[in-house]
Amino acid sequence: MEKILLITGLILLLGIQSIAQPANKDFVIVGAGSDDANLRQVQKRYQKKSNAYFILESATNPMEQISEAIAGKSIQNLHIFLTSKPNALMLNSLSVTSENVAQFSESIMKWKNSVTGKIVFHSLVAFSTPEGLDLKRQMEKLSGLECISVK
Repeated sequence: MEKILLITGLILLLGIQSIAQPANKDFVIVGAGSDDANLRQVQKRYQKKSNAYFILESATNPMEQISEAIAGKSIQNLHIFLTSKPNALMLNSLSVTSENVAQFSESIMKWKNSVTGKIVFHSLVAFSTPEGLDLKRQMEKLSGLECISVK
């Protein structure tokens, strides 16, 4: 009888621990771009999802907003949907380039605390030039995470 109670107790304890720990799932950041039809579709798709955050036009810069949105979470891959141009990640009125990415190093370095996988930028052109590849390398160095771009 004691063995049965012990086994039952262990099963309950393990079950409670697995419930208490947050799921390690992907997290989505959606940048501004109301004039961008693709971003509007993404916004509709993730509008009510708990694993999504929408960058706001505010006094806080978008890179810091991302850090705050993922703080304390256990995230596999961080997906960032944004408008972009060759050599730059566009988040609201902020343009992150290889020349200014160091200004955001404090925010970017925090991402490693929450993300275990990759940072997936949904942009085909941001890393499409030598300057864009330099931006990618700098983002990887600052975050400690692999950065990839996809459509």
